[in-house]
Amino acid sequence: MNVGPVLSAKRREKGLFIVTVFKDDVQQEIFSAEEYEIPVGVPESKCTVIKVKRQGCQFFERYSKWLGYEVLISDAETGNYIYSMQTGEEVVDFRDQIS
Repeated sequence: MNVGPVLSAKRREKGLFIVTVFKDDVQQEIFSAEEYEIPVGVPESKCTVIKVKRQGCQFFERYSKWLGYEVLISDAETGNYIYSMQTGEEVVDFRDQIS
């Protein structure tokens, strides 16, 4: 079942993390290398869970244009969201991934 993109976050260096978007089900990486600064005053140990809420998506031919998505960081202990951000538009080329 198609449930939407899956995000993972990996710590790169102090104050930064990297967000990677994977294709549904097969976990194929389709977009990565976005670095975001952790807000001042937020312990790095708290920034462990990433969730995505897609704002919209347009499909035309074999291209998918992301209309932006919201990244939410939650507290590992309480599950409460402690930070959110909006991304800009990203264009993902699916031509090599469609058989």
